[in-house]
Amino acid sequence: MRMSALYRIHGDNWARDSSVEDLQADKSEDFHTVSSLMDEIYQHVNTVQESRDKLANIIMEDMANAIYGSNKKARKGLGLGETLKICE
Repeated sequence: MRMSALYRIHGDNWARDSSVEDLQADKSEDFHTVSSLMDEIYQHVNTVQESRDKLANIIMEDMANAIYGSNKKARKGLGLGETLKICE
């Protein structure tokens, strides 16, 4: 990762411009440190998203069970499977 003004000089198509010379890859220790931090952040974000999805599923199932229980007590409504599908 490195600051570059190529997009300012050559516009949006700088990557396809044959007059643009490739710069050497940044292999500094700072680059590896930043790259590792970005990988950690990416993994954390994925874990948080997975946790949110799991929590949303738990809440949905609990709400469906509450609706099913209420319906069963009133002797109305559909079975648990159908109630879950409707709530999804």
